[in-house]
Amino acid sequence: MLLKKSRQPNDTFIQSISELLGHPDDLVVKNLLQNSVTIIYTNGLIDHGQLKRTVKIIEEWSTPNLTKTQYSKVLSMELEKISTVQIEEKPESMVNDLLSGSIMVIIEGVSKVLSLNIASSEKRTLQEPATESLIRGPRIGFIENIDTNIT
Repeated sequence: MLLKKSRQPNDTFIQSISELLGHPDDLVVKNLLQNSVTIIYTNGLIDHGQLKRTVKIIEEWSTPNLTKTQYSKVLSMELEKISTVQIEEKPESMVNDLLSGSIMVIIEGVSKVLSLNIASSEKRTLQEPATESLIRGPRIGFIENIDTNIT
């Protein structure tokens, strides 16, 4: 299934991505710039610091002087400064990217989607669990947040 320029609205396309993933609770869809740009990502797999920088770049480069295609090209070049940008057309390949820690940037009226890899490298910290101080043997356990356990 290919994206068709202006024939398939963002909502329908996003719905097809969600269906391919099985409607997960951790799939996040955010509309920016009065719904002309949509970002999709899997919560827990991305670096939220890089996400904030991405949103800032999307908002900074929005100008009425650029066509949507020009905006897409400029945005792609600016996002390259953060991480690797790939151009995707098929929802199936976007699903693989989403599950690998990428965000999809969908610009309304543009047939291609920008895929930006901002995967988080979550690490486990070793600490002595406070609730298990009377147990014999090693006293080191993994301490992690709930998002890490879910993903």
